[in-house]
Amino acid sequence: MKLHTSNIKPWAADFETLSTELFDVVENIKADRSEADVLYELLLKYGLDLAVPIEERQINARTVFIVGAGALVVCLVRPVTLELVEGVAALKKELQPEVMRVVFRDSGFEDDVVKTNAVQILRQAGIEDIKSL
Repeated sequence: MKLHTSNIKPWAADFETLSTELFDVVENIKADRSEADVLYELLLKYGLDLAVPIEERQINARTVFIVGAGALVVCLVRPVTLELVEGVAALKKELQPEVMRVVFRDSGFEDDVVKTNAVQILRQAGIEDIKSL
């Protein structure tokens, strides 16, 4: 068995290609990859067992993956709204995991203001490990 290449586009710009590379990595997930592909890559990167329970839940009509009873929450949808983030934050109280990690698709945020507010909402809920890819 062999692992496939990463679902994330590598950064390989040089001086001559910098301007085109910048626009190409705005959407840094490869176009031919599914949410499941990205989810399982995240499981491997976090060192989680691939057989760990994964619950697919709708929060504000957006799909969120809850891995290991809340140890990891993955949201790869667009757009990421503050209402969605508040729904993710509520999972901390509902599921009460010891540690909760949250991963969003970076291009899902409309702008840096929404992203900054999202981080603050999650921190207020006691979630400190927040990443975007």
